[in-house]
Amino acid sequence: MELVTEDEIRKVLMEKKQLTTLELVMRFKERLTTTEDKDSFSHILKKIAKLQKNPGSEKFVVVLRDNVTPLASDLTRLSIS
Repeated sequence: MELVTEDEIRKVLMEKKQLTTLELVMRFKERLTTTEDKDSFSHILKKIAKLQKNPGSEKFVVVLRDNVTPLASDLTRLSIS
């Protein structure tokens, strides 16, 4: 199986604004079978996301860091013709 990519993780986080770490991992669980897969996923997640306390709850959610650049496909849609 292919490694989970940064774009795939970013896309999920952009679509679902309130995901716990467990919920995010479950989205990719089938592809996180080897140590290499898990390490790669963890490295990407630390690079592009952070944990933030969910207001009104004791749970933490995974959110994109402020300095993360948008997906290339998002930039295309935002460009002015």
